[in-house]
Amino acid sequence: MTEQSQQIALYQGVNVEKAAYMAAFSQAGGLQSIIEQITQQAHEQAKGLDASTAANRKKLASIAYSVAQAKTGIDGEGKDLVSEAKAKIKVVDDNRKVVRDKLDTLRDTIRQPVTDYEQAEQARLAAIQAVLDQLDTLASANDSDGLRLSAEQLHMRKHQAAGLAKNDYGDMAADVAAKAESTLKYLDTAIAAAEEYEQQQAEIERMRTEQAAREQADHEAKIAAEAAEKARAEAEAKARAEREASERARIEAQLKAEQAERDKQAAIDRAEAEKQAAVQAERRRIEAESAQAEKAAAERAANVENQRKVNRTVMAAMLECGFEEEAAKAFLIKVVQGKVPHLKITY
Repeated sequence: MTEQSQQIALYQGVNVEKAAYMAAFSQAGGLQSIIEQITQQAHEQAKGLDASTAANRKKLASIAYSVAQAKTGIDGEGKDLVSEAKAKIKVVDDNRKVVRDKLDTLRDTIRQPVTDYEQAEQARLAAIQAVLDQLDTLASANDSDGLRLSAEQLHMRKHQAAGLAKNDYGDMAADVAAKAESTLKYLDTAIAAAEEYEQQQAEIERMRTEQAAREQADHEAKIAAEAAEKARAEAEAKARAEREASERARIEAQLKAEQAERDKQAAIDRAEAEKQAAVQAERRRIEAESAQAEKAAAERAANVENQRKVNRTVMAAMLECGFEEEAAKAFLIKVVQGKVPHLKITY
């Protein structure tokens, strides 16, 4: 770009006044006339040029290059204007920020007493609402787990509710007083019901205790009666044993007397027997042989009985070990018969 007499050459044959050119950037469509002039000039320059020849192609390329230079020059000028505008806008924005910050601070400072009052009022109302909520919570005959409160616990709630009602709540005093009154009335009713319930429970417990005492007394009386009956039975048994012992002693004495009489008669019989020694000797021989035979028979019988006893003992042990009865019998017979190797019963 060159400047002559306040004019700017934007393209070959297109010159504009600088003031009008600069003003055109700030107007909608302000550069349209310049674009049209450049377009017209470029078309006139390119008119009739056939790209089939190297010379024409070179001219067309030169014209296109001139159009590109015009575009770059106009765009650069606009870019410089934008930078200047941005710098001015930044100054404006900085001044706006200073105004906002300073006047916001001034506004907050002037309004601070109002803000403090509003915050205090909100806190006061929240505290009063907490009292109302607490009174609502106190107006219950059950705890947070749903369990019945005792009369003593309800009295404590009533005392707490009455204490809350005594505070100064300003313009909310009537609301708190009404809530406290309804809570106290509810608690009075609940206390009366709780006291009646506790009296009933105390009476039930008293009756239960008395019943338990009666049952214990009956149990102890029964034990005493059983002990007395046992003592009486033991006394009767002792007396019976003593009578039986006395009777046995009498019988033993009688037997001894009879034995003495028999011994006396035996002495007489022995004297008589001596007279018949030969006959008695033969008879004693015969009796000795008979006695020997009887003894042998008795020993055999005793041996058989002992074997049976031992066999029954072995049989019982086998049954305790889980043998079936028939299998145990069969096995025992084989052992007795000596048919089980390495196993023998000692009688």
